[in-house]
Amino acid sequence: MEITYAKKKDKTECNNFVKNSKYSTVFHLFEWGEILEKNFNSYRRVYIMAKKDHQIVGVFPVFSLKIGLFNILSSLPLSYPAGIYGGPIIEDENSLEKFIIETDNIRKKFSSIELNITLAPNLNQQSLSFTDFQRNIHSTHILFLNRPLDKIFKSYKKQTRSAVRQSIRTGLTLQEASKVDIPEYYKMYQKTMKKLESNVTYPLKFFQDILDHICSNGYGKIFFVEYKNKKVAGAILLYYNDTVYLFNNVSDDEYLNLRPNNFLLHHSIKFAVDNGFSYFDFGPSSTKSLAQFKKSWGAIEIEFSSFQKIYSPHKKNLWDM
Repeated sequence: MEITYAKKKDKTECNNFVKNSKYSTVFHLFEWGEILEKNFNSYRRVYIMAKKDHQIVGVFPVFSLKIGLFNILSSLPLSYPAGIYGGPIIEDENSLEKFIIETDNIRKKFSSIELNITLAPNLNQQSLSFTDFQRNIHSTHILFLNRPLDKIFKSYKKQTRSAVRQSIRTGLTLQEASKVDIPEYYKMYQKTMKKLESNVTYPLKFFQDILDHICSNGYGKIFFVEYKNKKVAGAILLYYNDTVYLFNNVSDDEYLNLRPNNFLLHHSIKFAVDNGFSYFDFGPSSTKSLAQFKKSWGAIEIEFSSFQKIYSPHKKNLWDM
């Protein structure tokens, strides 16, 4: 088995391998790493692949992230919602040890003080053994879609069902975004981040690239909710294999009385059902109230794992200060 680094010419072959794996996510696509690397100067992507008999048998996208004086190596280079899951996609467990050895070589190259690997919930079902790594448990909320929409609607909490009905009566409409709409989406995004007092915001070009390179290739949609021709809420849905990911959600506070987010989420779930997806992943929650909101849609809390290995405890302590 040969461990090597993918180049741009390997893009199609890598994506074909990812598409044929039941453990892959949209975040394993070659394009996803290109978007992140292009929009964030402090990130450098290394797309590791394993080959056997000239055929790819595993891929492992990792990023070197420079923060101040230090570097870390991570399969999750940005905080949610810019990326959720990562980790190795392999055909056999023998590849994993070689991947970890190779990431250690990359770590030495970038003088990284730690390595972080975040796995999707479905990867927890695969027996991956990360020796000498500390395991951390996180959770997301996933709605199972193996029922007709009316049955799913009945699984919403009573208050959520009422809010959806109210939103439909107000005359809200759902529209798919085009490239000319992205600046308006971004304005709502900036207001949402300010309201959340977030010190992390992403550039306009990041969202434009998602539309151009992910959505346009059939892996996502950007939706707006409109009221009397005014955009009052929006969401980015990414999808891959059997799962739709609620990647980003924005809204205009002046119109929250119309329940645009309830309208948007219900129609996003309807989109997932109508297109034959099995799961709707609401993503991790930063607060208990947000987690409760997701539960009100009938979503179940599902654990996923991240693995951390510290190579320089002293530098790590300095970084955490």
